[in-house]
Amino acid sequence: MSLPDRPSGCDGFSILELVAALAILGFAILVTAAVLSTESDRAARLAARHQAVHALEATLEDVRAGIVPLQSSSPQTGEIVQPAAADNLRITLNVAQASPPDLYRVEATARWRVRGRAAKATLTTLIWRP
Repeated sequence: MSLPDRPSGCDGFSILELVAALAILGFAILVTAAVLSTESDRAARLAARHQAVHALEATLEDVRAGIVPLQSSSPQTGEIVQPAAADNLRITLNVAQASPPDLYRVEATARWRVRGRAAKATLTTLIWRP
């Protein structure tokens, strides 16, 4: 039994079909690379924000414990560890007296840069100092 003969024009892919397939594949690779790059930036910003909020919480705990004085400062240094994912982390404290007289409203603000973009986070608490 013999196989039926094929027409002479059906031997494989034409050059035009190969070029179209490669163009589609190249476009898909470029889109995937763009998505991965965007997600990488987003992950770096999220990690830096997490570390900055952690530094803010530690600073407020130091204020509550009396290690950092209860006064406004710009920038607040101390034992703040600068996150590896963020550049130039600066924490400032804004202290305002509230009512009753021994109650203080403390606002800690962190500012940093991640991959050239500025970011900011703020935490506020009340502290009682009789």
